[in-house]
Amino acid sequence: MSTEPADRYRWHALGVATLAFASFAAVLVGIPVLAPALRERFHLDVFEVGVMLACAEVGMAVTLMAWGDAADRFGERTTLVAGLTGGGLAIGAAAFAPSTPLFLAGLVITGLCGAAISISSPRLVLGLFGPDERGTPLAIRQSAVPVAGIAVGLTMATIAGWGGTEASLTVLAAAMLAAAVLAAAVLRGGGGREPRTPRETGEHPRRNRRVWRVAAAGGLMLTGQVVLLGFTTVYLVDEQGLTTAAAGVVVAGTLALGALCLLFLGRWSDRRALWLVPMRWVCVATAVGLGLIGVFADDGAWVAIALLALTGALSQSWMTLPTTVLAALVTRQRHGAAMGIQQTLLAFSAGLSPIVFGWGVETFSWGASFAVTGLLMLVPAAMVWNLDEVPRL
Repeated sequence: MSTEPADRYRWHALGVATLAFASFAAVLVGIPVLAPALRERFHLDVFEVGVMLACAEVGMAVTLMAWGDAADRFGERTTLVAGLTGGGLAIGAAAFAPSTPLFLAGLVITGLCGAAISISSPRLVLGLFGPDERGTPLAIRQSAVPVAGIAVGLTMATIAGWGGTEASLTVLAAAMLAAAVLAAAVLRGGGGREPRTPRETGEHPRRNRRVWRVAAAGGLMLTGQVVLLGFTTVYLVDEQGLTTAAAGVVVAGTLALGALCLLFLGRWSDRRALWLVPMRWVCVATAVGLGLIGVFADDGAWVAIALLALTGALSQSWMTLPTTVLAALVTRQRHGAAMGIQQTLLAFSAGLSPIVFGWGVETFSWGASFAVTGLLMLVPAAMVWNLDEVPRL
């Protein structure tokens, strides 16, 4: 019997997973891009901008493990459609919020629902591709973040200039709802793997110390990416005098270069069966880049901009590596739970980082805050430095 229909379906499903994740990533990236306009609309200082950037991530953090268990039980199609629908409605309502608290509440609810997308889309990919070929499809799925960011960076400021932030956020809501319809139409039902026996399911990821160690390292690595992508627009507008549109072009270029780095490292890691080694060196290189940005942030305008773009691209390149490691550490029936742990720690990092960084900028300076973030990036490198690579299963 030909396997062509099955092979065609998995690539179609990968496309749907990528588009679904892109629609949610557009919200996560779109809020930082719109930060100057939202700051003016709601009269926010830099610390309050950090709080705003954290809201969706906080919403994700409190529901990711629950969504992971739900994906294991009910399958990716159900959880993906539910998350896209709820998230689209929430960001659509936030677009017309009359006050700051209601707007922030809308972002939190968007995160609560969007957590399902962060869990279901990688779980779908892990179930469709074998251990020796996951790096590339995971990289394609993760490239939704820079691709969405490029689209957002090039369009959101223009749309906001035409119809205000209300129009920009409505476009983001429509994209999520359209992705929900596509997922419901294309993805097959089922996909859940209800555990039957302890032998079949293996040890639960929450009791596996190595799972927590790798996931925690990934969470700390995300700090650099959140700072670089989340505050670049505000920094370039406030400190370097760029327009919002010009800053959006810089962010778009950073994301495009990041997508290339992500795809290259995903393919490279598959071919060499190395995932932890590149994690270590990305941490070190990002730490060096952030340290140099700290040196030039207050004086060297164009040097700082170039370093922001290069280091920001590098900070995106590692995202598939811990996912591949975690998938090898647990059984297929536990992938959702493992992704729940990973995504929860990523969400906590993404939620806390902008608040702490924004406080650092208000209290000290941009340069000092970038430099301290660079030092922090050495911690996850140390966490995985002595771990052995996982075998292909």
